[in-house]
Amino acid sequence: MELVLEETSAEADEIEEESLKSPAKDTRLYRTHFPGAVRQKAYKFDGLGNYFTKEWDLTEGRGREFCWYHVELPKGNHKLSLSAQYLIDVLCPPLKLQDILMLVSNGPYFGYIDGALVFRVNSPGPATSNFTLRLAARITQNSVITVSLGRIPRLSFSPVGQSLLSEIPSIETPGLVIDDKTGPNGIVIREHVLEFLLTMNHSEEADNPVPRSVSNLLVHIVDRHMDHIQDIVIELEIELDTVELELDKGGFALKKQLLDDRRFPKMHLNLQRLLQVVAHGEQVFPRVKEKSATKSWFKSEDIVSLEEIIGRLRRLKENLGFIVNRVTVIQAGLDSWQAEQINRKLYYLSFLSMIFLPLSIVTGVFGMNVGGLPWTEKNDPSLKDGFRNVMILCAAILLFLLLCVAFPYLYAHISAWRRRRALRRSWSINRKPFVRRTLLGEVKDATAFSPPSSPSQVASHKCIIATASFMASKQEKEEEEEEALEMKSSNPLLKDFVFPPYDAVDPKHIRPGIRYLLKKLESDLDELENMVEPTWPGLVDPLEKIMDRLRVVWGIVNHLNAVKDSPELRSAIEDVQSDKVKFQLRLGQSKPIYNAFRAIKESSSWQTMSDACKRIVEARILEAVLNGVSLEVDDRDRFNKIQQELEKLAKKFDDNILDATKNFEKLIIEKKELDGMPATALSLAAQTAVSKGHENATAENGPWILTLDGPSYRSVLQHAQNRSLREEVFRAYITRASSGDLNNTPIIDQILSLRLEKAKLLGYDNYAEVSMAKKMATIDKAEELLEKLRSASWDSAVQDMEDLKSFSKDKGALETNDMNHWDINFWSERLRESKYDINEEELRPFFSLPKVMDGLFGLAKMLFDINIEPADGIAPVWNKDVKFFRINDSLGNPVAYFYFDPYSRPSEKRGGAWMDEVVGRSRALAHGADSVRLPVVHIVCNQTPPVGDKPSLMTFREVEAVFHEFGHALQHMLTKQDEGFVSGLRGIEKDAVELPSQFMEYWCYHRDTLTSIAKHYETGENLPEEVYLKLVAARTFRAGSLYLRQIRYASVDLELHTEYVPGGAESIHDIDQRVGLRIQVIPLLPEDRFLCSFSHIFADEYEAGYYSYQWAEVLSADAFSAFEEVGLHNNKQGIKEMGRKFRDTILALGGGKSPLEVFVEFRGREPSPEALLRHYGLVTATSA
Repeated sequence: MELVLEETSAEADEIEEESLKSPAKDTRLYRTHFPGAVRQKAYKFDGLGNYFTKEWDLTEGRGREFCWYHVELPKGNHKLSLSAQYLIDVLCPPLKLQDILMLVSNGPYFGYIDGALVFRVNSPGPATSNFTLRLAARITQNSVITVSLGRIPRLSFSPVGQSLLSEIPSIETPGLVIDDKTGPNGIVIREHVLEFLLTMNHSEEADNPVPRSVSNLLVHIVDRHMDHIQDIVIELEIELDTVELELDKGGFALKKQLLDDRRFPKMHLNLQRLLQVVAHGEQVFPRVKEKSATKSWFKSEDIVSLEEIIGRLRRLKENLGFIVNRVTVIQAGLDSWQAEQINRKLYYLSFLSMIFLPLSIVTGVFGMNVGGLPWTEKNDPSLKDGFRNVMILCAAILLFLLLCVAFPYLYAHISAWRRRRALRRSWSINRKPFVRRTLLGEVKDATAFSPPSSPSQVASHKCIIATASFMASKQEKEEEEEEALEMKSSNPLLKDFVFPPYDAVDPKHIRPGIRYLLKKLESDLDELENMVEPTWPGLVDPLEKIMDRLRVVWGIVNHLNAVKDSPELRSAIEDVQSDKVKFQLRLGQSKPIYNAFRAIKESSSWQTMSDACKRIVEARILEAVLNGVSLEVDDRDRFNKIQQELEKLAKKFDDNILDATKNFEKLIIEKKELDGMPATALSLAAQTAVSKGHENATAENGPWILTLDGPSYRSVLQHAQNRSLREEVFRAYITRASSGDLNNTPIIDQILSLRLEKAKLLGYDNYAEVSMAKKMATIDKAEELLEKLRSASWDSAVQDMEDLKSFSKDKGALETNDMNHWDINFWSERLRESKYDINEEELRPFFSLPKVMDGLFGLAKMLFDINIEPADGIAPVWNKDVKFFRINDSLGNPVAYFYFDPYSRPSEKRGGAWMDEVVGRSRALAHGADSVRLPVVHIVCNQTPPVGDKPSLMTFREVEAVFHEFGHALQHMLTKQDEGFVSGLRGIEKDAVELPSQFMEYWCYHRDTLTSIAKHYETGENLPEEVYLKLVAARTFRAGSLYLRQIRYASVDLELHTEYVPGGAESIHDIDQRVGLRIQVIPLLPEDRFLCSFSHIFADEYEAGYYSYQWAEVLSADAFSAFEEVGLHNNKQGIKEMGRKFRDTILALGGGKSPLEVFVEFRGREPSPEALLRHYGLVTATSA
C-alpha cells in the first residue's frame, strides 16, 4: 500500500522556491505543500473486498464502487486558520468553503448538508497534545472524506488477501514436539515476535477487513477512532497502576517528583479532554446512527455495529470517570502528604526554637563572665562552679522540654498498657465472660467447667453464673454506649441539631445512620409500649418524640434525593427504605399504643379536653386502623408486604421520571431551528450546552441544548416557530418514562393492584374510599364538584379552540385545519399577545427574583404583621444558591425560619415547585430553655437561573408559583398550635391544604402588590398601568381550557382508584383515553403516556386526591372574596384587619380544628363555589 505524503519542511522549502520561479500547475497534488508532514490518503474500493490506491482527485465511485479520502492535519499546528488553509487547499473544490470550515471547527456537530452526512467530534486543548483528538467526516453514497488531527492507529488495511501472521519470521523452537500427521501440536511465540506482532497491529497497516460498502467504511473509521481513545485510556491506566504501586512502597523521592512535575493535575486535565471527546461522541454518534438508518445504502448490520460502538462509548465514559476519581484520590493523598511534610518541618523548627531560646537566655544571663570557661585557663573555683551551674540548668530545661513534648505519647501508651492489664485480670476472653462462653458451647474442655455434683456446688455455680451474667450485660451495655457515642459523633444524621447539617450529609452516612436510628427508635418504642399510660405525658409526648425524630432525619435524606440526586444516594436510600417502612408499620400497628388512645377517648376527661387534643386522639386511632392494627396475623403480614412494595415502587416511579427527563437532550446547531425563541430561552439553552461540555456555546451562536426541564420545555411549546421541533419536544414530554428500562406502565399497574388489595384487606370496596377516610370530601361530593366545574368550563373551552383556529387562519398558518396539542400553547401565546398586547417574555425584565421576593415579603408584613429578614450563614445549605430567612413577629421575636432554593438544576434536581417541612412547631420538642420548637420549612422552585450578569428574570407564571409555595409555607410557619401532631400543616385534611397557597396567588393581581414586585431590573421603572390592566384582563384567558386540563387529571385519578380492574379489559391508558374523550376538546394522542409521569398520584400523597386542588380552590376563592368585600383598592386598614383574621384562623389553627370549622370561623359561613366561577369568568356559562 502506498501513501501520498506531503514533503517535510526541507523539501517544502525547495518546492516553494521553485514555485516562485515558474507558474504553479493546476494539479492538486503539487498545490499542496506545507511544512509539517501533512498526509493524504486516497483509496478506491470495488465493493468486493478489494481496494487500490488512487490519485487525489476527490471523485466519487460509480455503482458499487466507492472512494475514501483522508487528511491528517499535523499535530504541531496550533492555529485553526492554518488547519483551515490546509483543508481548503486539498478539498476545495468540490467542497465549498462553508463545508470545509464545518470539518475543522471546534465542538461537536452533526448535519445533513447537500445530500451528505457530516459529523465532527473533538476535544479541546493544544494541537500538540496527545490527548487532543479530532475527527470529522463527510459521507455520501459513494465517497467518504475524513479529517483527523494526527495519525489514528490501525486506520488502514493490510495488503489484499494477506494477514499479519504472514509477516511473522520463521522460528525454529528446539524441543518442540512435532507429530508427523498433524504437525506441531502447539505454537510457541517468543517475546520479540510478540512485540513485533503488537507493533504491526498498532501501525497503519493493521489486520483490518477491507470494507465492502460505505457503511462498512464508516463503522470502521468510527471504531478505529474509539480504539485510539481506548489505547490512550489503557496507557493512562498502566501509568496510574505503576505510580500507585510505587507510591504504596512509600518512595519519598517519587512523591516529591510527582508533586514537582504536577503529574496528576496534568493527567486530570488530559482526562477532562478525553471526557470531552467522549461526550461529543455521545451526542453525535447516536444521531449518525439515527440518520444513517434512513438511508437505503446503509446496511442494517452496520446500524447494529454503530449501536455497539455507542454502548462501548458509554462504558468508556464510565471507565474514564473511575480513572478521574483515582487521579483525584491520589492527588489528594499527595497533597495530604505534602502538608504533613510541611507541618513536620514546622514542628521541628518550633521544637528547636523552644530548645535554643531558653538555652541562649540562660547562657546570656549566667555566662557573662567568660573567665569561667575552661579554655580561658583561669582557675577561679567560683567561676568554674558558675559554668557548671549553667550547664546543669540548661540540661534540666532541655529534659523538661523533652518531657513536655513526649508526654501525650507516653500517656497514651501507659493508658493502653493499663487497659490491657485490666483486661487480662478480668474473666473476659475476647471480651466475653468465661462462664458465658462455656454455656454457649465455645469452650469444649470438660475440665474447664465440670458439672455441679452437690447442692453446695449448684449454689456456687448459680452464683458464678449470676455474677458472670451481670458482668456480661454491664460490659455489653458499656460497649453499646461507646459504639453509640462514636456513631453519633461521626454521623451528621445522628447529631443533635437545630438546623439539619445538609452540607455534611453524604450517601455514606445514610445506611449506618438510618439503621442505627431505627434500632434506637425500636428500643424507645419497646420502652413506651411496656410503660405506656393513657395520659398525655405517658403516651402522646413520648410518641411524638419517636415519630418526629424519624420524620426529621428521613426528611433530610428524602430532601437531598430531590435536590441533589446521585446514584450513590439512590442506592443508599433503597437499601434502608424497607427497614424504615418496617418500623413505621410496627409503630402504626402497635396494639398497646392503639389501646391507650382508645382509653383516653373513653375516659372521663375526654369532654374537658381541647379540640386540638381530641383531633389528635381521633386521628391516631383512625391512622392505626388504616395501618392494619385490627387485622389478623396473616392479613397483617400481607398488608405489611404491600406497604413495603408500594414504597419501593413509588421511589422507582419518581427515579424513572427524573432519569427520563435527564436522558432527553436536543442538540441544536442551526439557529434558524430556534426562530421565535426568546433571548432568555436561548441563553438558558446555551448555558445548558456549556454544562454538557460545549464550552464555547453562546446564546447568539450556539450550540444550544433543549431539555424536558420546565423552563426549557415551556419555552419551546410557547415560542418555537419550528412546528416539527415543538412536536418532537411535546411527544418526548408526554411519553417520558414509558419505554425501555424506565417504563412506568408496569409500575403503575402494580401500584394500583396493591392499593386495591390493601383497601380490600381494610374492608373498603376501593382505594378511593381509603383515601377519603382522611379528607373533607366523599367520592360522590368530589365527583359532583368536578362535573359542575366541567360543565361550567366546556363551552368556554370549545370557544377557546375556535378562537385559536380563527386566529391562526388569519395568520396564514398551515396547521389551522390540523391544530394539534403541540400547536395550542404556541398559538395561545400569539393570540394572547395580540389580544392583550402582552408578551410574557417581554415582561421578564419587570420580574427579577430579588424584587419579587421583596414585594412578597412586604405583602406578608402588611397582611400578617410579620417581618422577614435574611439569615444566611445560620443554617447549613445543600447548594450555594440556597438562601435562608428568618420570620419575626411585630416585636422582633423569631417565629419561624425557611430555606429558599429557586433555580433549576436538571442534572440533580427534580422538576416542579414544592414546599415541605423540615421541623414543625412543638411544645414537647422544645430546645433547652425554649418553651416551644419553632417551625422550619424549605421552598423549592425550578425557575430560570441567572444568566451572566442578569438576575433571575421570571415569567408571570413563575411569580405565581413562588406565591403559591409561600402560601403553603405560611400555614406551617405561622401556626399557633403547640401540639406537634396538629401544628402547621400536620393534621389538616389533604383536600384543604391548598387553601393558603391558592389564596396567595390571587395577590399577584392586586394592584399595590404587583406594583411592589414589578420593577425593571435595570431602570427601576414600574410596570405601566396599562400593562397591569391587560394582565388582569388576561387572567381569564382560556380559563375554560386550562380548567378542563386540571379536571382531566382529577377525574382520571378517581377513575383509576374506583373503577380500574387490574388485568381487566381496559388498561390504564385506555381509561385515560376514555376520560379524555369526555373532558378534552381535542382528543388525546393515541401514544399519550402522561400517566407515566403523573408523580402526584403515584409517587406523592395525592392518590385518589388530585381533586383536592379544585376542592381547595373553592375555599381559597371564597376566602379572597372576603378581602374584595372590604375593598381591595381603597381600604388598607380593612385589608390589614382581614389579614390578621386570616392569620389567626386559617394560618394559626393548623389541624387543631376541622377545616370546615376553621373556614366558618374566618368567613362566618360555609364556602360557596360562586367566587371561583366569577374569578375565572365562568359564571355566565354556569347560569346557562
